[in-house]
Amino acid sequence: MYKIIKSRISIILSSLILSYFILDVYQNILGLVLILSIGVINGANDLLIIKK
Repeated sequence: MYKIIKSRISIILSSLILSYFILDVYQNILGLVLILSIGVINGANDLLIIKK
């Protein structure tokens, strides 16, 4: 449990720090790439569930 909380805090802090150094355009591109990649992973997981 402590490990999960520690990892969440580190992800939040690193995201805040990176947001100051990365331009707005690159933040939007990175967000789009992450959304699409997580969507593909989620879709593949759904196909595995349906296959079972």
